[in-house]
Amino acid sequence: MTGQDRPFANYRWGWFVVLSLVGGVGLTLCDRVHLEYRVLKQAGEPLFSQAAWVFPSFVLMSAIALLGFRALHQPLARLREPFSLGRAVWSMLAFFAVYASTGPFAEHGWKLAALLGTFWLLRLALRPDRPALIYSLILGLLGPLAEAANSAAGNFHYLHPDLGLVPSWLPMIYLHGGLMVAAWDAGLDRG
Repeated sequence: MTGQDRPFANYRWGWFVVLSLVGGVGLTLCDRVHLEYRVLKQAGEPLFSQAAWVFPSFVLMSAIALLGFRALHQPLARLREPFSLGRAVWSMLAFFAVYASTGPFAEHGWKLAALLGTFWLLRLALRPDRPALIYSLILGLLGPLAEAANSAAGNFHYLHPDLGLVPSWLPMIYLHGGLMVAAWDAGLDRG
């Protein structure tokens, strides 16, 4: 088996840990926005005004997202564009802006979902990326299902869900997250 056949042969594990931690911090801060705007309520003992399980779960979610993209899209690796720090930073900023916008505008439900979905389509139209599209769709489906299960387990609940146990705009956050993960993935290769 060559290094190209093994998805993690040239993986930069140190940067993977850093990106997982940065993801955990960013997601925790955005989740804090949801608490401040009374979008959701968490169960558990507070740590810095948030349930203690939130930060570790977001670090784990970030790690799984990064590993998942690499493992699932290794056959499509030849389609991936070379790493661009500017594109990766832009994608991260766009993701966190989308996530944070769902705090103050949460009550707009399906209208917000349509706006964020249109922004996602525009991002794809400006920079077509088949692996990112596929992964975004996977995250857009599985992320909200996992959150609904977590909510059903009693760890938190959205105060005004309009799509089962979750808000209609939640899949849009995951769609944008898929684009961000794809943008950072190539940077985890040793050149």
